[in-house]
Amino acid sequence: NASEILPSLLKGGDPNDPYGLSGRKNSGDPSNKSGLDGKDPYGQSGRKTSGDPSNKTGLDGEDPYGLSGRKKSSDPFNKSGLGGNGQGESLPEGLARIKLVKAKELINSDIVGKSDPYAVLIYGKQIQKTKTIKNTLEPEWNHEAEFKFPDGDSRNFYIEVFDSDKIGKDTSLGNLTLDITDVLAMDGTEGKWYPLDGVKSGKILLSADFLDKLGRNPSDLIPGLMKGGDLNDPNSRRNSTNPAKVNPSTLHGNVPGGIIPKGKAKLNLIKAKDLIQADKNSKSDPYAVLLYGKQVEKTKVIPNSHEPQWNHEAEFDVPDGDERSFYIEVFDSDKIGQDTSLGNLTLDITDVLSMDGKDGQWFPLKGVKSGKVLLSADFIDELGRNASEILPSLLKGGDPNDPYGLSGRKNSGDPSNKSGLDGKDPYGQSEQKTSGDPS
Repeated sequence: NASEILPSLLKGGDPNDPYGLSGRKNSGDPSNKSGLDGKDPYGQSGRKTSGDPSNKTGLDGEDPYGLSGRKKSSDPFNKSGLGGNGQGESLPEGLARIKLVKAKELINSDIVGKSDPYAVLIYGKQIQKTKTIKNTLEPEWNHEAEFKFPDGDSRNFYIEVFDSDKIGKDTSLGNLTLDITDVLAMDGTEGKWYPLDGVKSGKILLSADFLDKLGRNPSDLIPGLMKGGDLNDPNSRRNSTNPAKVNPSTLHGNVPGGIIPKGKAKLNLIKAKDLIQADKNSKSDPYAVLLYGKQVEKTKVIPNSHEPQWNHEAEFDVPDGDERSFYIEVFDSDKIGQDTSLGNLTLDITDVLSMDGKDGQWFPLKGVKSGKVLLSADFIDELGRNASEILPSLLKGGDPNDPYGLSGRKNSGDPSNKSGLDGKDPYGQSEQKTSGDPS
């Protein structure tokens, strides 16, 4: 049950290794139950053999999976396994079910009449959208969303409510970010009201269940998750600034992590073609969702078309935490049941910079047999630089926000020294003691 998984997750444990078998060296005394103090609850630290299989000491949840001995596991900022290698090894495997019941006290974004609210639910690369409820500030959706868990190393669920507008972009009515521990804590409860962020008023009523692959309760997972990772950081799912971290790029292959430039990314989703036919008796009614960090935009629905033309201009503030990937998914809007995915696309920040100033580029959609989207992009840099001046540094893991490599220098040397602008180490001058030869 979810209650068996939750304590471990709250303390950064590994719910997929319930007996702490990983990395044991010797068995010790199988009758040793010293783990009851919580430091090694199963008394399994360093064992090669299982000892007494009936030994279930340590069910107090302090370290339910015998992880003592991991390097720096007591460090509250240690995110090992909570977004480290992208495999989600410390997250439980299962199915998260979130029911968005209804909302109340929503702001009224329409001058005439009330709002037409709908909501978008996002986990990793999985997106769901509720139906639109016309002319109300207290919509009742009763939308049940299922998410396969984990999705990479993501641990956060994001919900945003919008007002559907016939003219212009849909207006945000507030958002909410839930950690996996919040979902596990709701398991089996009737429901809970959550206030929406980014607005003066508004709440949504949620309930949730978690079906654990190993059949445990959430109460056994929460303490383990609470011990590791920064639960106040909604972008802890990946460490994109680590140069050793490999990030997939559609146009450049794998690129190293690095400091993300500050500015505004403008994506223009122009149109699509060759989309699959999701409806048996007619063409699809396509729309697209664009996601960057906690920022979400949705295009209009184009009825009965396999070649929709949206010309949707989305603007995102960069960076959003440590996030460097832009995610786009195309859907077929269905009147009955859940909307069907028509394919998706992930773009790295380097892909966006590469498109800057160009007319547009076609990208194939993933997860489907056919389908392409035409995109163009611009990047407005906070320091006023062109994208072509930022891109070489990013492709090599440099710091584009420190264009002269001044950070951490012991001696500034000649301030006119711009060595390293050939791209080999454009900003990585942090350990220089002197400026060296200015030529």
